[in-house]
Amino acid sequence: MKKVLVWDTCQRLNIGGPSGYLYNIRDYLQSHHTDQITFLTDLVLEKNGKAEWLHPKFPIEYQPKTFIGKALLKIIYIYIACIKPFVGIEVQIPCEIDINEYDYVHIHQVTQLQQFKKIFPDYRGKVILTSHSPCPFTDELIERAGEQPILRKLVGMFRPFLLRKECDAYDKADYIMFPCAGAREPYEKFEKMRKTFMRNDKKFFYLPSSIVDYHPNSKTQQKLSEFNIPSDAFVITYFGRHTSVKGYDILTEIGMKLLDKNPNLYFLCAGNGSILPPSHPRWIELGFIRNVDDLLPQSDLYILPNRETYFDLITLQILRAGVPVALSRTGGNKYFYEFTKDETKGILFFDIDDNDEMITIVEDIMRMKVMYPEQYAEMKQCNRKLYENYFTLDQYINKYLKVVSNLQ
Repeated sequence: MKKVLVWDTCQRLNIGGPSGYLYNIRDYLQSHHTDQITFLTDLVLEKNGKAEWLHPKFPIEYQPKTFIGKALLKIIYIYIACIKPFVGIEVQIPCEIDINEYDYVHIHQVTQLQQFKKIFPDYRGKVILTSHSPCPFTDELIERAGEQPILRKLVGMFRPFLLRKECDAYDKADYIMFPCAGAREPYEKFEKMRKTFMRNDKKFFYLPSSIVDYHPNSKTQQKLSEFNIPSDAFVITYFGRHTSVKGYDILTEIGMKLLDKNPNLYFLCAGNGSILPPSHPRWIELGFIRNVDDLLPQSDLYILPNRETYFDLITLQILRAGVPVALSRTGGNKYFYEFTKDETKGILFFDIDDNDEMITIVEDIMRMKVMYPEQYAEMKQCNRKLYENYFTLDQYINKYLKVVSNLQ
């Protein structure tokens, strides 16, 4: 029986990325225990009574007022939060824990692989690496660096170093697990990453992500009426980072055109980022929220306009909620081409460079909901069924253990 240690030194939160991915798996395993999968945090808690991981913090409270001062401070932050983890951070593991008891250590951030190799150079098992970034992690860090292009350019000076470290992580991994082959697409657009993936091609294996099922509590569920959204409104949702990679600027552009033409249309968005939201009474921004799963089922359509995408967990949340979705034809989104047309009636694809196509999709769905409610209801049912048939955690865990047991 093969045993896996999940290297979860990142915080587990019910959000996107590795935090949400690991949150869902651990939440499921709390009531479906298996001796084959252990989370490092739980192991340390068992031995130590506490698990204090080093998450880089901004040590400077002073906030400069000048642009140059802010830029320099941001670069210091990038070093502390981004470059230093690539170089290696000490993670204190109780001496009673023998890492070699585990056949595999599964790491979910490229920075953490470097850390693990530094701390445990004599580990005899195999290391599995999974990335959760919608593009090379290096470029995601740069996009998060700041709002001003000049600031991102300053931080971008570190790109060659960070990208080299990122590629080193894939070279040092024994296996690389991605959700699907399409998730490699946003990485392989860059020559250095493409060459790295090519020479490590035999290490790759694929397993689609999954999430725990969820049914909102109607008594405690936040209602859309609290945001002054009428009960007969058509509501489009978007919950994610407000960045170019995520296509938030595409959403705002087509959103303003749709709002001008459709007085009964509302946009409900959450998240933050470098792109500012439009100013419109029917464009509602909630900032960072933790009740996405309560709000999502109340919407009529979700738009996922990623320019680049890995395999977004929000897509699975949309399917689980039974909400029709418009997906950009890119990266991991194209995985859904593998299903039959009957299975994907609730999924509509659009080209990110064709705003008119996206507008047509939205207006067609709006019309369908009013004139052909049975057809619209079928779209919702198909998405829920797609989740139930392919993306539940019990299916994921069974497939995961089977795949790992067959690794050489």
